[in-house]
Amino acid sequence: MQLSPIQVEVCTERNIQLRLLRLDQIHPAVSGNKWFKLSQYLQAVQAGKYRGILTFGGAYSNHLVATAAACHYHNIPCTGFVRGEEGASHPTESLRECLQWNMELQFLSRTEYRLKDDPIFLKQLQQRYPQHLVIPEGGYGQDGIEGAGIIHQYIPAGTDIIAVAVGSGTTLMGIINKLTAKQQAIGFAAIKQGDYLKDTIRQHCSNTNWQLETAYHFGGFGKYSPALIEYIRAFREQQGITLDFVYTAKMMMGLLDCIEKYQWQDKQIVAVHTGGLQGNRSIQHLLR
Repeated sequence: MQLSPIQVEVCTERNIQLRLLRLDQIHPAVSGNKWFKLSQYLQAVQAGKYRGILTFGGAYSNHLVATAAACHYHNIPCTGFVRGEEGASHPTESLRECLQWNMELQFLSRTEYRLKDDPIFLKQLQQRYPQHLVIPEGGYGQDGIEGAGIIHQYIPAGTDIIAVAVGSGTTLMGIINKLTAKQQAIGFAAIKQGDYLKDTIRQHCSNTNWQLETAYHFGGFGKYSPALIEYIRAFREQQGITLDFVYTAKMMMGLLDCIEKYQWQDKQIVAVHTGGLQGNRSIQHLLR
């Protein structure tokens, strides 16, 4: 897995080696952390325990696209339950890609979609789709966490700090569970009011060498500012790497700020590029 060196002044001044783990290069559709989060679920189906997969996501969901593509490659029937009924008549590019990968799409009202973790609702779904494995939104769950933990194998042993963007927290938790005693993980929440994730992480992780930064959401999930857009453009021009506005750009801006805020010196830092570049489709006109 490629580690791309990131050359920025603040790191040079502080003798910090910053590298980006290029999970975005794995596959155009099953990109970044998605393959890892799905891997354990897919193995369960391939082992014959289930006949298909059910999962959830919004109209711009990278998770739905990745699940659709992965199931296509493994010849696994899959159904995606989409938040919002408007997608049925006006499908986004992401939803059209899901259909191209032969995912069945079912559109739920926002009220129905809030039941996605409700045991009674899930039991009704499984009655409609017998022997189908339910993957929570974003690949969340113990299998997703264990799969995400594989990412740690691609991080050099001498790394001091591992940075990752956070949505559900699945990838961060997987990495935390694999940390050595001398390593630290730092997550950057892409959602507003993300402090509740700290309790979720504590429930799933016994290691305590981690922190979650919640001030770099730029207005909330899927939100952006002119400064964030300009940063994506500048990063692409200076480093030759494209970041997505939903997750990785927020992580990188937050990480560089934290280097100064916490006065880090003489560190080996690896930031994880978790892919998700499909998300940039909705703002492509701003990134030209």
